[in-house]
Amino acid sequence: GDVVTPRKGKRQSLKIMQRFHFSSALKRMSIIASHQTGAVGSTAYFAMVKGAPEIVRTMLRHVPHNYDSVHLNMSRQGARVLALAYRQLGELTSRDLRSMAREDVESNLEFAGFLIIDCPLKSDSKATVKNIRRASHHVTMITGDNPLTACHVSKELKITRRTTLMLTSGSGDWQWEAVDGSVSLPVVPDGGKAALVHSYDLCLTGGAMTYLNNSHKKFLDELLPSVKVFARVSPKQKEHVITSLRNLGCFTLMCGDGTNDVGALKHAHVGVALMSSMPMRRTKSKASSQESSVDPDVCEMGSNVDRR
Repeated sequence: GDVVTPRKGKRQSLKIMQRFHFSSALKRMSIIASHQTGAVGSTAYFAMVKGAPEIVRTMLRHVPHNYDSVHLNMSRQGARVLALAYRQLGELTSRDLRSMAREDVESNLEFAGFLIIDCPLKSDSKATVKNIRRASHHVTMITGDNPLTACHVSKELKITRRTTLMLTSGSGDWQWEAVDGSVSLPVVPDGGKAALVHSYDLCLTGGAMTYLNNSHKKFLDELLPSVKVFARVSPKQKEHVITSLRNLGCFTLMCGDGTNDVGALKHAHVGVALMSSMPMRRTKSKASSQESSVDPDVCEMGSNVDRR
């Protein structure tokens, strides 16, 4: 496995023995690592997990009393928040190590803290979104990030300008709630869609989309063109948003910078893949003799693009 060596001090190196890779569906990843203990030839193992705070919370032995308030407050300020947790596994044999299931590793964890990532907007992001809006296009954010983080960023970019309502089941029953808690409305209020979109901007999470699709399918189809923020959505749900908008007669352009966006990029009328560097160009002779493998409907743009 990979070895992690401290740059300074006399701390021992860690060896990563097993990885459970990140999954958009699970919203977490974990590893099993080892280090030498005081006894000669003795090796101790421990598990480490990082992931969405609401997911890691369910795996903790003890949840700090201010766990939710801290990560929600940081998300409201636009930060990306990861929860970190660990568990001592003691000494393991090679057979024990191979037989450990992911569910066993990611349980009874000790909370280690939050990793706060500040992602400031690029200098030209606001102007770019403003120009798109001035051209009479409807701008929507579709992201896997926390909905509070997404709502904060969308407000800074002027994608949302009014009070934003999120469909949530935080209090037990599904209802629309303002980010600041000042407004609460039933899922289908009196007046239906008009009662929502005439006064508020809307945010739907992946969980809310699943709920509406199962319980209020017609209402979901009516709402989709008016939703300003889709957050904590899976790659398949990103595809669903694009294909649903197309079926409703909308012309779609999707921008994305990760593998989670590939499906939505392909289903949009125009897909813009944001890349950190320009793809290598073929020589003239090769270009004439080889067929390009790039989807002609997907435009590749180089560096200096906004990765939001």
